[in-house]
Amino acid sequence: SIERYDESLKILDEVFKDSYENPQAYMLKADALFETKRIDEALDNVNKSLEMNPKISYSWYLKAKIFMDKSDFKNALRYFDEALSIDNTVDCYFFDKASCYLNLFEYDKAYESYKKAFELNPHSGDIANADIFLDFIRDLKSVELISD
Repeated sequence: SIERYDESLKILDEVFKDSYENPQAYMLKADALFETKRIDEALDNVNKSLEMNPKISYSWYLKAKIFMDKSDFKNALRYFDEALSIDNTVDCYFFDKASCYLNLFEYDKAYESYKKAFELNPHSGDIANADIFLDFIRDLKSVELISD
């Protein structure tokens, strides 16, 4: 809930008063800021996290999510690729990357990313039936061809 994120932000603000320089702390703060829709502040904090340690895959993932929120799907894809170059075992990285591809009408790439997400976790994205979902994505391509 938003209240929990607000409480987390208060705690993190106390931690940062002492000039705390920890990339994970900045990442956590960015995450809480993102969830409370304070997007620009979230981006500032995730960038600080990445400046200190560019090998935290979740920071790249969070940066990608921020750019998705801004509907900048091409940059979001770039940051998903950074996250995946560090850790390619996290299903939500592939699932959200696929959502970017859908927004860009790149159905084949979306299909492949969703497929990878479901290989890692059959219920990725809280999808109850991965096969039906993948069939739907595959059908989007044929619908697009018909409507052209």
